[in-house]
Amino acid sequence: MITHRVRSSLNLFLLTLLSSACAIPSLTFSSLKSIINTEATNDVTAPLIDHFETGPTTTVAGFSAAVSTQWVKNELEHESAPYAICDSSIGSGWDRRLRLEQVCNLDTTDNIIYNGDSEACFLQYLDFYTAKFCAENESIQVTPYTAWMKVPANTMSNSLGAAEPRYLASFCIEDLDSVEKAKLAAQISEGLENTWEDDTGCSRDDPFANYFNIKSKPEGIYMESTINFDSLDYSCSYALVGSLASHSFICGIEHAEIPKILNTNGRWIMQGALTDNNNNRVYPLYDAGIDGAGQVAQVSDTGVSVNSCYFFDPKGEVPRDRSGVCML
Repeated sequence: MITHRVRSSLNLFLLTLLSSACAIPSLTFSSLKSIINTEATNDVTAPLIDHFETGPTTTVAGFSAAVSTQWVKNELEHESAPYAICDSSIGSGWDRRLRLEQVCNLDTTDNIIYNGDSEACFLQYLDFYTAKFCAENESIQVTPYTAWMKVPANTMSNSLGAAEPRYLASFCIEDLDSVEKAKLAAQISEGLENTWEDDTGCSRDDPFANYFNIKSKPEGIYMESTINFDSLDYSCSYALVGSLASHSFICGIEHAEIPKILNTNGRWIMQGALTDNNNNRVYPLYDAGIDGAGQVAQVSDTGVSVNSCYFFDPKGEVPRDRSGVCML
């Protein structure tokens, strides 16, 4: 029996053959991989997922087909969707940003995803015709985000087998009101429930809602487990995350583990991870009366990307301060 999901895929494939959107030049597999590392180009995991019903096609041909299909899907749905827009014209990252805004008639290009000597790339939430118009310009490549381009590389391998799988789907538009978020959450829930029923790896006697909750938060939509899993089938994990990422209004997916306080282990490790003759943990700093009481701790992050368009200088490399001190 052909399922609804398979029939939809076949229909979309036939429309792909007839659509002119397939001819729009986009980033190649290797080009995208050099810009952003996602599950769509994570060929390391290919042997693990080759036999799954659902998952990223981490081959050059598979990636090209997925991008072409995404172009058609975006055209048919008549909704805005995320695109990677890259400008390889001569100049600095800032020059390319201004050119993209002017040539493509964009309000802003704040969300930079790559800035190098040869090109600058931005994540833009656009309607199909704006994206197509932009791609017609010389030195500009536009690539629609497929579902697996929204998932950072190794997200799945790091989350598979988790006792409490929890994923966050981030909205492309940040200032949505509660009513709009509720509607989008309902769409996500419906898609996940259909996936739960259709995918053989997820086939269970109980409904999806008995295992997962969908929660709307300011930062996006969470899909979190309601029970502890000894092991959720890997194929099912890929199918559910793929469904979560497939919506045009979602720009990113991450494995959002529930934060846990590990002070018991942390304080012991930071004091040398020592044990006495009876294999009991010892705390030399505490024994010396040093427990941090009345002290002020400062944490500074010196992790600035010198390839950012805000720091890139075409006349030479930006000087780097390697002192380890960052003045805030």
